[in-house]
Amino acid sequence: DAALDARRTGSTDAASLLIDPLLLQACASWEHAKGASLSELHARALALDALASRAGTLSVAEVRTGLLLVRCGEAQRQLSQRAARLCDGVCLTLAERLATRALLLSAKFEMLHTMLMQDAPSAEAVQTMSEQLERYAETVVELEANSNSDVLAQLELLHPVRRALSDHALAAIVVLSRWPAEVAIAHEEAALRLERARKRAMDRLLEERLAFADSLELAQAQYLALTQLGGAGCNIDETAPVVIAFSEMLAGFRTKARLFNGREAIFRWEKSEWPVLSQLSVSAEPYSHMWHAANEFAKAYPGWFDGPLLDVSIAQIVDEVSACDREMKRAITSLAGCTAPLRVVDDTVKRVEEARAMLPLVVALLNPGMRERHWLSLSKAVASIRAPSANSTLRHLIDTGLPEHQQLLEEVSTVASKEFALERVLERMFAEWHAQPFVLASYRETGVAILSQLDPIQILLDEHVLKAQAMRSSAFIKPFERRVRVWETTLLAAQEALDTWIRVQAVWLYLEPIFNSADITRQMPLEAARFAAVDGAWRKLMGSTQARPQVLECLAAEGLQATLDECVKSLEVVQRGLSAYLETKRLAFPRLFLLSNDELLQILAETAEPQRVQPHLPKIFEGVDSLHMEGEGEALLVSALLSAEGERIELLKLIQPSDARGAVEAWLLQVEVSMREALRSVTVCAAVFASRAPVGTVGRERFLLGWAGQAVLAVTRAEWTMAAEAALSPPP
Repeated sequence: DAALDARRTGSTDAASLLIDPLLLQACASWEHAKGASLSELHARALALDALASRAGTLSVAEVRTGLLLVRCGEAQRQLSQRAARLCDGVCLTLAERLATRALLLSAKFEMLHTMLMQDAPSAEAVQTMSEQLERYAETVVELEANSNSDVLAQLELLHPVRRALSDHALAAIVVLSRWPAEVAIAHEEAALRLERARKRAMDRLLEERLAFADSLELAQAQYLALTQLGGAGCNIDETAPVVIAFSEMLAGFRTKARLFNGREAIFRWEKSEWPVLSQLSVSAEPYSHMWHAANEFAKAYPGWFDGPLLDVSIAQIVDEVSACDREMKRAITSLAGCTAPLRVVDDTVKRVEEARAMLPLVVALLNPGMRERHWLSLSKAVASIRAPSANSTLRHLIDTGLPEHQQLLEEVSTVASKEFALERVLERMFAEWHAQPFVLASYRETGVAILSQLDPIQILLDEHVLKAQAMRSSAFIKPFERRVRVWETTLLAAQEALDTWIRVQAVWLYLEPIFNSADITRQMPLEAARFAAVDGAWRKLMGSTQARPQVLECLAAEGLQATLDECVKSLEVVQRGLSAYLETKRLAFPRLFLLSNDELLQILAETAEPQRVQPHLPKIFEGVDSLHMEGEGEALLVSALLSAEGERIELLKLIQPSDARGAVEAWLLQVEVSMREALRSVTVCAAVFASRAPVGTVGRERFLLGWAGQAVLAVTRAEWTMAAEAALSPPP
């Protein structure tokens, strides 16, 4: 302030105090210092350094301005020190930023250096290293450009502020500056090393291809020996692994050939075809498939015939027999003329046929539908037939002569399968109902849950009833006919109970809000008491259902049908009483016939509220939109009729609904009488007014627009009729 005052007054004593406001602003707080860019940090450091220098070189120790003497020495010193401290902090932050960036770039240089120092032990590694060296120049140029722009150039900007870097930052920048030279040396060495590695890989490939060709010649000899394997007395367990091993060796050769072709492409050599390998692969394939199938069948065959019968899998036998039979038929065609292997094929085919012949017997013995009753019936027919035990084997059963009775066993097994299928259907129905609960939903604020989403349950009931009836007519139902009959009876009873339950719920939902009204209860005490009894039984029933919601358990509860039937009877009585009550009201005021039962009940449920009638007035009185009511409570009066168009007709006699003591039909009848009197009076007055307002005058327009439309219509039609009679009558 003193400096500005000196500028205005021209005082030379204060001139040296003038400092650039931007330098003073550099001492202010910096809210976004953490996210500042490097350029912003440089600008801040330069401003703080300039402020520190300027404040420290001011020569004026004190300034006089008017009556005041301002001593500036201490303020100059503190300002200079504060600016210097802030400059040190900004420079430290800037140096740490540069150190972090230098370390990051050094890590990238180090990765590049490590890559250049790696060796290439294989042709694939040679290709990878060659591709990396091709990208070397681009990578180095980018790294050096980043080093110059992000670190070294920024470091140059710190020279004017004369601040020393920290040891950490200085070390990071020095390390970064050395990397370009080290990487360049590594690149030169890598290029030489790559050429040596390429030469080694090419020599190795030549050697491996020669060795591979020798291996193929040896494989040809092995193949010729393989074609002679087999014959009478051949041990498949010993011979098949030899053939399978040869097939796996060829697969390895094919993999190696693809590897050689890939390396040849790397060195841009002509691709090797290896026709011997292709021919061996095609020729050996039929032998491999045949021996593999024969070996698998030979390993499984003893387990079927000599292993525990109960551990045998029918599906496995079927799959193995089908697969082996398919391969043997293919081998007969593809190995035509090869005597030794074909003998193995013939032996295997015989065993396949033997297994296939025994398959129906195994299926019958292991039929899951075979029960004790079936084995007892077989034992009665043939004493030697027994149910398989844990130690039974198929060969033992064959040796005891079981195949002689195979037809009988298959017939009983077929019956058992049919019965088992029916039994599984019955068990599935049991399981479906075991996991089928009622879906309950809360009904308004009554505290009672009601049945919901009943369609799936009804559909399931109908479906299972039809299934049970169809099962009962089956020829194979006899072993569990009683269970099916009981189940059918249970389902039919549940179906009947559910239908009655739904009927009771529907009527209860209709009547509950009606008898929840105190006015209805007061006017129909007998029906209200009967409904209260049904309501109590219904709440108890739904409470128990909510506790145990399983459908069949609920529907089979003892006394449920009797309770529901009693509720139906009581609700029918209540409904008849309600209909008679509504009929009485309508006979007292016939216009109530124009309302439905629900609409009339809405009115009767709130007899103490005459306003409840308003929404239904257009149906009761045509042309009347509402009644104008004045006052509240028992003092409420009906004073006028209002139309939807806004017309208003005042009643000659005010109606007080409270005088009817809740009888809505009584005060509505009074409204009807008063309405007729009011309309008659209005129509007479309108006729008098119209007689004084001839057609074509202003008075006639006032008559047409100012009086009620019904009165205008009546008067104008009367006038027209009178004028027509006069015109048609003969002159006197």
